[in-house]
Amino acid sequence: MHLHLLCEPVEPSAYWVTDMVNGIVRESIKKGLDLVTYTDGQVQEKLFSDAQSSERPIALVTGYSLGWIDETLRKLSGIQVEPLLVSVYQHTFRYEYSSVSFNTVKAMQTLIRTLSDAGKKSIAFFALHKDTVGDLAKLRGYTSGMRSCGLNTDPSNIYVRRKTMDCGAQLLSDIRHYDAIVCTNDLLAIWLIRYLQKHGIRIPEDISVTGFGNWSTVEHFCPRLTRMYTDLEELGCQAVRLHQYMQYNPRIGHCASMLECQLQPGETAPICSQRPADLSVKPYETASLHYTADEDILSVLKLEDLVRNTDETDRLILSLLLRNETFFSVAEAVSVSESTVKYRLKRLLKICGFRDRQELLQLISAYHMFTKE
Repeated sequence: MHLHLLCEPVEPSAYWVTDMVNGIVRESIKKGLDLVTYTDGQVQEKLFSDAQSSERPIALVTGYSLGWIDETLRKLSGIQVEPLLVSVYQHTFRYEYSSVSFNTVKAMQTLIRTLSDAGKKSIAFFALHKDTVGDLAKLRGYTSGMRSCGLNTDPSNIYVRRKTMDCGAQLLSDIRHYDAIVCTNDLLAIWLIRYLQKHGIRIPEDISVTGFGNWSTVEHFCPRLTRMYTDLEELGCQAVRLHQYMQYNPRIGHCASMLECQLQPGETAPICSQRPADLSVKPYETASLHYTADEDILSVLKLEDLVRNTDETDRLILSLLLRNETFFSVAEAVSVSESTVKYRLKRLLKICGFRDRQELLQLISAYHMFTKE
């Protein structure tokens, strides 16, 4: 049986999309399905003939921008193919579709309530991107969560991201008004923590900071980030399972499956409670600056590339180089040859786009990565 997939064109650093696709691939292999992927230009021509030959014409759709998803649903509706949207949130679009998503609104509500239980009374929402499905869902959860806790829901507490540095500077100027910040994702939380620390703000003594997502950099970042964790690969796996359910039950109409997020306590926002737990936003306002065009956030994207492309040996090599060890002493400590050390380092420079070794070491030193010191 074929499994048809349309994926929004993204750069390799868009891990929130590639992780979902990895889950789809993994579950497809497990179930013996023939996964066929399509580009935008193939939707009208090839997908129509391929999907119509299936027992039930269904195509998985995965992406993050509202405009692309809406246009793709329109195209599929026009060729009578049923969309199964794999997304971080079940947004309302103009066309009918099935979906697999996270209960993002509830997760953000839970995060706000947990912070409120811990005594936080003034909570900012940092770095909203108005053209992404996930951020709009988190905004809804933030606003409804603040309202249910009796906290201030003034729009001035919502910081919209165009350029990350500008957004951070605006928040810094208002920092005295807040005792906690919820960030739209882990990446921005990590950037914000270092930015605030450079300006003398202590985390969490002066203010708590939380993240949201599944960025691997969190596993090596100090202090340990408090966040809502989203298992994106499992989301992809669940999409394949729902696809199979719909194929074997053709009389069933549109379906929806929702996964829960997991609260992971850390050091950036001490919490004392983990109790479980409609804002209207115009979806097509001018899009904010994309991550890869935002020079202020590119460094943290490089960190994510680094974490995902290193093993324990690579990390040990980097930690030793941070201590100004020679290649010879590093090779001895890791029990490999000097040429192997140089090869591994050259590989990381190329994969992650660093100009030279100094730039790489300066970055991991600035974010205290791969070392407890």
